[in-house]
Amino acid sequence: MSFEGIPFPEVVLRDIADNAVRNLSSNQAVLDLIVGALPQRDKDSLRTALKKRPVQARIGYGLENPEDAQVTILLGNTSPTARTLGDVVGATEEVTTSIVTLPADISNAKGASFVAVETIASTTPLTGRVRLGDEVAMYSRVGQTVTLTARGVQHTEASFHYDGETAVFHDLSNRIGWGETCDLRVDALSSNPILNMVLAGTVKAALLLSAKTFNDAGLTLQSVRETDLAPRPQTWPAELLNRTLLVTVQRDFALPEAFDVLTRVDLQVDAEGLDDAAI
Repeated sequence: MSFEGIPFPEVVLRDIADNAVRNLSSNQAVLDLIVGALPQRDKDSLRTALKKRPVQARIGYGLENPEDAQVTILLGNTSPTARTLGDVVGATEEVTTSIVTLPADISNAKGASFVAVETIASTTPLTGRVRLGDEVAMYSRVGQTVTLTARGVQHTEASFHYDGETAVFHDLSNRIGWGETCDLRVDALSSNPILNMVLAGTVKAALLLSAKTFNDAGLTLQSVRETDLAPRPQTWPAELLNRTLLVTVQRDFALPEAFDVLTRVDLQVDAEGLDDAAI
C-alpha cells in the first residue's frame, strides 16, 4: 500500500542512523567489517572510544554530555517543486472490483471466455483488467459472460487455467500529492576523529542501503555527501570534532485522494482525423 499523510525525514534518518550506530557498538561482526581497512593503531583507538562513549542518534543540537559521542540529525531547508493539481505519489495499487471462481478450464488463447457462476459486482467495469493466477489479462463482458481480449499483459504470460481458479477483476489507481526537496544534515560528533569517520561512514552506508525504508515513509533518497568542513554552532564544546553528512531526499505529501489509472482507450476518429475522441 502507498504511504499516507506527511513524512518527516528527520525521524526516518534518526531511526536508520540510531540502528546503525547501535549495531556498530554491539555487533562485533559489524565492527570488524567497518574497521577492516584501518591501520592497527586506529583500530585500537576506535575500540577504546566505543567502549568509553555511548553513541546515540538524536534530532537537534542537544548534547547530554560533552564527552559522549553522538550523531545529530537536523533539517536544513526545503525546496518546493512547481505546484500542480497533484503529482503521482507512491506505488500504483490494484483496487479489486469483483472476485469470481472459474466454472471450467480456459485456454491460453486470446478470446477465451467463461460465464461467471457467482454474480459479478455491479461496480465492475464492462472492460478492464483481470488477474488469473500469475497472469494479467484484459477483458470485456456482457452480463456474466467474460471474454479475455488480451492475454499476458504487464509482463506476464498467457497460461492455461483450470476449473476452480480465482479471477480477480480490478482497477489501478495512484495516490496523488505534492513533492519537495529536503536537505538534511547528519553530524557525527566526538573528540576522536577516527570515531567520527567511522560513525559517518557507517551511517552513510546504512542510508544508501535503506531505499525501501525511505520509500515506505514517502521519501526518496537522492544523494549523500560527506564533509569535515560544515559549520557548527559556537555553543558546541571546542574539543568536539565533527564529520557531516549532507543528505538530500525527495519528500512527498500524500493526500486521501486517488486517481484511476487509464487501462483501455478506444478512439473514434472522423474524416478530418482529429475532431472526436471517446475514452
